[in-house]
Amino acid sequence: MAYIQTDKNKIYYATNRKSWKTESGLQLVFIHGAGGDHRTWIFQIEHFRKHYNFYALDLPGHAFSKGERCADIEEYAHFIGNFIITLGLKESILIGHSMGGAIAQISALKYASHIKGIVLIGTGARLKVSPLFLEKFMQINPETADFFCTCAFAKTADSDIISKAKEMILGTSPDAFYHDFVACNNFDMMNDVKNISLPTLIIGAAKDQMTPLKYSQYLHEHISSSELVIVENAGHMIMLENPIQVNKAIDRWLAGIRSHTSGSLG
Repeated sequence: MAYIQTDKNKIYYATNRKSWKTESGLQLVFIHGAGGDHRTWIFQIEHFRKHYNFYALDLPGHAFSKGERCADIEEYAHFIGNFIITLGLKESILIGHSMGGAIAQISALKYASHIKGIVLIGTGARLKVSPLFLEKFMQINPETADFFCTCAFAKTADSDIISKAKEMILGTSPDAFYHDFVACNNFDMMNDVKNISLPTLIIGAAKDQMTPLKYSQYLHEHISSSELVIVENAGHMIMLENPIQVNKAIDRWLAGIRSHTSGSLG
């Protein structure tokens, strides 16, 4: 666990990196969704830490990170670019959920020289938010947390995981929580997503009410270098609800990236 100064923000991130010396191999950068923080990746951190250096960060204005939230997805992508450049990461795999996936898409176009691939989980090329959601999310209270979790998790989700998600929401800055969804509502890559040329893994859930499966299918149809994996028994919080299937899909895809990278060096 560490902090790093990027631009005007002091950013918290969980990591297993033990040295600031030049590192070899792929580096996994986990980008959380709207109103979330690095803890949404708890099952991925535990799984991937054995074989990869990982960086699971809190976006500016979220959880343990200092500084102001970003105004829109473009600004968050600029922040991510600064984050990976400041850390000296040149073989990054950006793994983004929901809003984090939107950030990863823009980053894939603007910082491709530092990125080897992206994983888009429960996201889309456009993330319109209903007026009801925006109205509900103007404040944070137990009712807000209950409403969010009802929409974000499948009915079969583990109750303990839902309880922890509610705790995380109740500890989120109300300003960051609301404006994250405003940023999602204003995000639109429908015409530009076809320009992503990096290897891309798309993971969608059959029971996702917030970013329905058709969002993932659109990404797959328009990103030529993409692969689509559908998780049947999960809602929007796929990586928390069915981490085994999500981790297996990422593992298999990363093996292909590593194989290709090794081959290109020979």
